Amino acid sequence: MTKDEVLMDTASFQRACSAYVNRNIVCCVSNLIYELQAVADQLDDYDTYLTLTQGQIDYESAVHEFIMGADVDLLEEIADSWGSFSDVVNMTQDSFVAAGNELMQLYTHTFYDEEYDGDGEQEELATSEDVAVAAFRRDHPGYPIISIVVEDDVLELCDRNPKFLEALREAVWHGTSDYVEVFNTYGLDSDDAYNEIYEHWVVDRYFAKQLKDAGEVVEDYMGLTIWGRTTTGQSICMDYVVQEIVRNLSPDNWVWAEA
Repeated sequence: MTKDEVLMDTASFQRACSAYVNRNIVCCVSNLIYELQAVADQLDDYDTYLTLTQGQIDYESAVHEFIMGADVDLLEEIADSWGSFSDVVNMTQDSFVAAGNELMQLYTHTFYDEEYDGDGEQEELATSEDVAVAAFRRDHPGYPIISIVVEDDVLELCDRNPKFLEALREAVWHGTSDYVEVFNTYGLDSDDAYNEIYEHWVVDRYFAKQLKDAGEVVEDYMGLTIWGRTTTGQSICMDYVVQEIVRNLSPDNWVWAEA
């Protein structure tokens, strides 16, 4: 099977992931790492042991949580550190208006038989604009009707349209790439930002590099290349990071023939 054919079939893709895991993972050493805790602090590479057991800071997740709860002033600071906040606002307005218009078009071409007048009486079936607008406002509070009035005061715009603030946060998040800088600049709490390690597996160096490039905890410890797995309770071939690695393999990789 070709790569495209495998990716189109869930069962085949799962078989490919399983074959890749079987080829690149040697054995589980979770018990070994656990037993070493009694003497690990006496060894020269104690810092490596701590990384394998305590994890490393997940800067991306920590910064995502921070940005998705940020107010407009903070969003402006973050966006201006890598670009222009005004450009982000304009881009968000354009996409927000487009989304509102698309939703509105659906409503104006749909029959409604819901209660809109608030006194328990049912509105007559209609495709009128008034009925569509009423339904739109009910189902999508915070979205503009047809268009947004662009104002200099972004704060007022966000206050009037809460969903616009959500969209603005998403835009700033997607534009942010230097998570370490944002993490350090705003003094985010490192105690709550560590990945939790559940299992330890010896892997080959090729797979180790792929895992490390994907942000996983991988360390050379006691002559072994060990992956600190941050998930448990399911087959390794089902881990998101493993599936992404396999998904990005070249079309001529051996794994597609194993599906």
